Amino acid sequence: MFFFIFVPNTILMAADFLQSSMKKNWQLILPALKVPPKWNSTVSFQDACYQSLNQQFDGTLYEVVKVTNLKFYDSTAGKKRDLIIEPESPVNTGKNKSDDTLAFWLKFRTGFKYSRIAIPLKREMYTTLTDSIAYAVYKTAQSEFLGELQLQGGPAGCTMSISNVFDITPPCKLRLPVGVYNIVTHYPNFTTRNDSVSVYAGESIIKRILLLPVE
Repeated sequence: MFFFIFVPNTILMAADFLQSSMKKNWQLILPALKVPPKWNSTVSFQDACYQSLNQQFDGTLYEVVKVTNLKFYDSTAGKKRDLIIEPESPVNTGKNKSDDTLAFWLKFRTGFKYSRIAIPLKREMYTTLTDSIAYAVYKTAQSEFLGELQLQGGPAGCTMSISNVFDITPPCKLRLPVGVYNIVTHYPNFTTRNDSVSVYAGESIIKRILLLPVE
């Protein structure tokens, strides 16, 4: 089980990995998190988190979706690669330190893999708190739930269909949920090729595919 303690850092944008114009194929599900005791913004805490997460995950294949209550959200209709943020259940230890830390869990929508994220609540951080949350969620997803796939190949302008989910033209670099992906590469007057690639959490895979002309 992975525990992530957030340390303030520069916000990294995910737009380096995919064009934001690409279709969002998976969801990052955001329920109503526990509101920090000193939160006094006119914007609700969930809306503020949504805005920061939306910005952080721009350029990825994840669409941020707000839900009012996880209990009423249909988890069986979703895709296995959807991610969900789950509030941490309070634990009575006799010493209440919940006001000092915001803790929640990130997991795939179906499955048993969880990663805990804990963010210290300090007065000077409140102006950038939701950006810190978005950064921590992205970095946790990047290291625990996503892998990098670099696709190369030719001829120039060929199309690669990734597991019938989306099409791309190499060269490109993608952040994808872990798993096995089928790649169908085609180009006029060239032989279509079928390949597969396994994506592992926190790792970078380079896949080079070359087509041969039709004889």
